[in-house]
Amino acid sequence: MAQLTALQSGLNKVRRYRTTARLASAGAMFVSIVLWVLLIAFALDVTLKMGVFERGIVLLLFGAALLWSMRRYVLPAMTTHEDQASLALMVERQQGISSDLVAALQFADDKRPQFGSSDLRHAVVDTTAEVCGDLDYLEGFSRQDMARRVMLMAATIVIALIPAVAFAEHTAVFFNRFMLGAAHYPTKTIIEDVVAPGERAPYGQPLKFQVRVGGEVPTEGVARVESVSSGLGAEVVLEPDENDPTLFVGTLPRVMDELRYTLEIGDAYTDPRTVELIPLPVVDLNMRVELPAYAKGRFSLGEGSSRQPVALEGSRVTPTVTADKPLKSVSLKVAEETHALRQDGQRWVLDTKDTLFERVDQTVRYELDVVDADGLKPERALTGVVQVRSDQPPRIGAATVTQYVLPTAAPSVRIQALDDYGLSRIVVHRAVVRQQRDETGVATAEAVETQDVVAQPPNHGRVADNQEAKARWEHPGLAISLADLKLVKGDRVIVVLEAVDYRGAAEGKASRSDKMVFQVTDRAGVLAALRELDARMDKKLDQIIKAQLGIGDQP
Repeated sequence: MAQLTALQSGLNKVRRYRTTARLASAGAMFVSIVLWVLLIAFALDVTLKMGVFERGIVLLLFGAALLWSMRRYVLPAMTTHEDQASLALMVERQQGISSDLVAALQFADDKRPQFGSSDLRHAVVDTTAEVCGDLDYLEGFSRQDMARRVMLMAATIVIALIPAVAFAEHTAVFFNRFMLGAAHYPTKTIIEDVVAPGERAPYGQPLKFQVRVGGEVPTEGVARVESVSSGLGAEVVLEPDENDPTLFVGTLPRVMDELRYTLEIGDAYTDPRTVELIPLPVVDLNMRVELPAYAKGRFSLGEGSSRQPVALEGSRVTPTVTADKPLKSVSLKVAEETHALRQDGQRWVLDTKDTLFERVDQTVRYELDVVDADGLKPERALTGVVQVRSDQPPRIGAATVTQYVLPTAAPSVRIQALDDYGLSRIVVHRAVVRQQRDETGVATAEAVETQDVVAQPPNHGRVADNQEAKARWEHPGLAISLADLKLVKGDRVIVVLEAVDYRGAAEGKASRSDKMVFQVTDRAGVLAALRELDARMDKKLDQIIKAQLGIGDQP
């Protein structure tokens, strides 16, 4: 084998050359393909301002190009292995020699089983060894293919370096965007901050756009809006704020669907952003009416609604609020006062103590203010009226046929009293009017009112004692005692009856009857009054009989 040292060295030289050429050629093609794909992607992104989705597609195509070029050029170059026999055969063809280099290598291989004449084998090896020393093993192996590909790679690198150096900022941004980053290419106008809208907006409300810009400030911009579900689009013109020319504002009148938008101001733009809609709170208000105990079962609450109930005067009204989402605060405004409701589990309840609702005595107009956990309010303010039905004061009537009385008399008075729900008491008021004369003899009147005398109807209202208040009471002849007044002839006694209704713990309302006047006289006076009364009665009866007989007065 020592005779073929020159041959083996030459073949190894050929192997190294061919391996280097293959790898250099494959690497040059791979780098060229990579750079051209990046240049095309750079041009497309700068021109079209591609979004994340489009850039993702370009990134996939770039990966596909890398895999193809690796498989087409790099992997074959790396996996190709040429043995000495194949290299020797190529050398024979390039040199045009008749010596069998392949045979010599095989005959000189001690590890290979040999057959035939040993003299012949040695002769072939010796002859080949003499020829190998003078061979140019690289003759005929052209370097043009490798050089061409390397030149292509060099030209591509130069072409790629021109925009990379000239537009260094663009190049840095491109690689960020190529890896699906959010960087934007440098622009004359700079969108510094998107003040509004945020990521969420209330349903059904106007959507305000506020954009802070810098650099070269244009005269207007535009917000391109698109519905996520339907794909319908709209444009909102953005104009500089009157007080701040660097703040561009615009309003979309009403938002009814989740949307996606981009902002374009001058040559600056934003990536698509999504606005999620927040539902407004749906609030349920229940004005619970608690009737006074004395009116339970006697007053119907079925005339009103949960927001506009009908309550009896003196009722307690407790507002209770629930909603379909967590609430932050709830308050009730009545007249000039605002009352905060407290949270009780899932409900918000008003503590009615020391408020108009503790005991309503007149119609109440209210407005409910609700703020949910997102800081939103219902689409419309909740207002209502608590209609109050008055508990009418009682009515009382009293009459007597007696006009002239003795000083110690107890004239009989017929009484009838009515109330909506119940009577508490009947009060008798007495006043004495005396005729007096001064030093000159002129008569003057002096009125002296006595303390009240109280008469209570039987089974009068005491709900606390489980007794039903009587709403009607009458007496055919209540005796009004005058003996304790120490009357004298000539005095007059004025009697007024007062009915007070029953309203539980609250003070009842009162009404008074017409005045009844009794003239104090002696027995003779009473008899004279009776005779006069009899005469009037006779005359009245005579008129009634004549009327029945159709007999008129004769001329």
